[in-house]
Amino acid sequence: GPGGSGTFTCDLYNNTGLGDPIITTQSYNSLNKDWGKYAPAPGVTADFFSMRCTSTTHFSEGNYNFQVATDDGIKVWVDGNPIIDQWRVQGVSYYGADIHLDEGDHTVKVEYFENMGRALVRVGWARR
Repeated sequence: GPGGSGTFTCDLYNNTGLGDPIITTQSYNSLNKDWGKYAPAPGVTADFFSMRCTSTTHFSEGNYNFQVATDDGIKVWVDGNPIIDQWRVQGVSYYGADIHLDEGDHTVKVEYFENMGRALVRVGWARR
């Protein structure tokens, strides 16, 4: 999609509530995943999993539009501030949020859970 997306490090869990233990940790060049009905990683269940992802990325100063697609639940924070909270069972849904960022490194955190059926999560941003 348009705009940037950072390298994300993601901890994956075999439950929908980010409950320990961490089953595996994956690194993604971008958070743009459609696993369909398949498991996201070896040892992780295809349904009823969750993950917590973090990315520290350099941003130029400006206004940014964050856009997500999710099936099922998602929460997004920037520097610890919640910008998207759609933590529920749902089909593929799209959400956005606008935020002003100063020049420098910013931390994006994403929490996601998959209930049943298709598993999809996409997070990206574009400067306005």
